[in-house]
This record gives sequence, structure tokens and C-alpha cells, in this order.
Amino acid sequence: MRKWNLAIRIEGATQDDVKRGIAAAQAVFDAAGVEPLDAAAAIFKRDGEVEELTDEDCELIEVWNAADTAANVACCGAWPKRPVHYILELLPEAVPDNQTSRPSTIRFLN
Repeated sequence: MRKWNLAIRIEGATQDDVKRGIAAAQAVFDAAGVEPLDAAAAIFKRDGEVEELTDEDCELIEVWNAADTAANVACCGAWPKRPVHYILELLPEAVPDNQTSRPSTIRFLN
């Protein structure tokens, strides 16, 4: 099974800002007993509008939204003006170039 990692994209954020944001988001998921991948799947289900959302989907979406807010506050809450545009996302864990058989490529774990 592929491993996923939380990531944040916020213009102007330092590496320490991003680490704080990711830790805050993960703390929300941990406190709720929710896997980020499950919450992300509920977001995709909502955005796709293909299937009707269940109560569980709605709860997972609420957890994602809380994690998203926590990440933003932890990452850049002390900034004079917090950014309007930022992204909390899940990215597949990549195998670094030096661990693959083909240099200059990134492969994802299956």
C-alpha cells in the first residue's frame, strides 16, 4: 500500500513554518482518530458530486477542514497578514533519486 504524507503549500512559508503547520494538521487527525487519506477521500467524493455523502463522509470533511485551519494558523498565524491561498494536501511518499535504479527520476511506492 502506498504511504501518503501531508504537505502544505503556502507562498512565503519557511520550512519551519511548514513543519509547524503539518504537525498541527496531523494533531487534529490524531485527536479525531481519522486517517488523512480517509478525510481526503471524502473531500474528493464531495467535490465529484457523483455519490451522495454519508454522515461519516460529512464528519471526515469536518475533520479535514479543522486540520486545514489548524495548519494555516500554526504555519502563519503570527504573520502580519495570513495568506488567503494555501493548500493542505496529501502527497505520495516518493523514493529519492539515489534509491532508484534510474537517476533523475522519482518513483512512487506502490
